[in-house]
Amino acid sequence: MEWKDPRDIKNASVIIKTLLEMAVTDGDFDEKEVVYILKVGQNIGLDKTTLENIIRNRSTIEFNPPKSEQDRMSFLYYILFLIKVDQNISIEERQLLYKVGFKLGFNELLIKDLIQVLEDHIDRKLPPSALIEKVIKYLN
Repeated sequence: MEWKDPRDIKNASVIIKTLLEMAVTDGDFDEKEVVYILKVGQNIGLDKTTLENIIRNRSTIEFNPPKSEQDRMSFLYYILFLIKVDQNISIEERQLLYKVGFKLGFNELLIKDLIQVLEDHIDRKLPPSALIEKVIKYLN
């Protein structure tokens, strides 16, 4: 599947499904996570009905990662900001992030570095350059 536009319903479904899995993996589906997922849905062009259908049918959605590095990085950023939103990065979230990161084709060391950046900024605003600096180290 080519991922040129996250507004494509298949692409949007995969993003929302993955965010939902990440949000519930620690057993605490925080209100901030719900708000964040709804905002992502809105930002990628999903109306309320479509978003509700994705949530209801998420078990039938197949994980097909984007092919381009830029799209995979955007996908990863959605996940990173989700796990930061409740100011707590659980062991379960870390484990799932490593798994999804692997499926997206990212180096485990990059994921580790990105988690460290999130932890360093867990209770304050994350400057965009902080993540970019880590990513640049691992670009092909």
